[in-house]
Amino acid sequence: MKQIVLLKVLLLTASISFGTVHRVNNSDESADFQSIQVAIDDNISVNDGDTIFVEGSAILYDGFTCDRLLYIIGPGFRLAENPRTGVNTLYAVINNSAEFTTGARGSVFSGFVFDDDQSSDAVLINGVDNITIMRCFHTRSIDMNSTINGAIIVQNYFDRDPIDTDQSSDLFQAIVFENNIVASDLDISTSTSSPKTFASVKNNLFLGDIAITAGIFRNNIWFPINQSNVSVVAGTKEHNLFFNAVLGTENNNQGFSSGTEVFGDRTGRSFDQQWELADDSAFKGSGRDGTDPGPFGGSSPYILSGVPPLPIIYEIDASGFGNQDTGLPVTIKVRSSN
Repeated sequence: MKQIVLLKVLLLTASISFGTVHRVNNSDESADFQSIQVAIDDNISVNDGDTIFVEGSAILYDGFTCDRLLYIIGPGFRLAENPRTGVNTLYAVINNSAEFTTGARGSVFSGFVFDDDQSSDAVLINGVDNITIMRCFHTRSIDMNSTINGAIIVQNYFDRDPIDTDQSSDLFQAIVFENNIVASDLDISTSTSSPKTFASVKNNLFLGDIAITAGIFRNNIWFPINQSNVSVVAGTKEHNLFFNAVLGTENNNQGFSSGTEVFGDRTGRSFDQQWELADDSAFKGSGRDGTDPGPFGGSSPYILSGVPPLPIIYEIDASGFGNQDTGLPVTIKVRSSN
């Protein structure tokens, strides 16, 4: 078994170019760290630009504050519900908040779940630009405090409102919001004195209300399971697919009258895979440049269960017998996630 674990670590290390990889596991004393915060605070072993890989655990991880450039990567979410997501289906759940402050510019946070039995927001971006939040399962919102000039929010599954806008004084602009599944509302109030604008809103699926201001609004799908209100102010509004053609039919926007037209029969498909366009959908390739509209299209398609961009061991077959001279024959099946 030690040989298998070693191979997994070697594959993981070889596939990431973001500095040195440090393992965090709060239930494994052999890991480099048992706490995310301790790893962040270790200025001797962990250098700026390194990767902190947080392994799945049955124990909740404490939240943290990051004030350095780091790549904090988890294993993904709801792994048992999709095929070939890995041998270990435990995911990394954070029990309060992941906070990014001055000094963390350029950091990436990916592949986590948040405990929904909390009142605080899931991710706090406090006055720092260019934070990337990707491939997470959000049961609580992202809070952008103070003034934010640029953030990237991609390939996430939002089970509630993506962005907390309780504070009218918070300002943000140049936000990239792409290839997300939003099973709630994205309702961002804005004004001349309190601008909250997106640079790019592309290839998302919205299942609730939308009220946003964006530079580009393209290749999105709106299928109102929960609500029915839409207000989109955008310089470019094209190639979107909206229920009942709410956006009209100019600029290659289209309408549909039932989910079956777009997604086909969703019976038996997982919580996120059900939103992939059916192979025989009339809307395949109807996005800009012949891509699919919705989260599974475009240049950075949504990844099922948010698995990280690493080689993933999804099956190990150690059948048979071995000895010290011949070893134990092991077959390992690996797939990559981009």
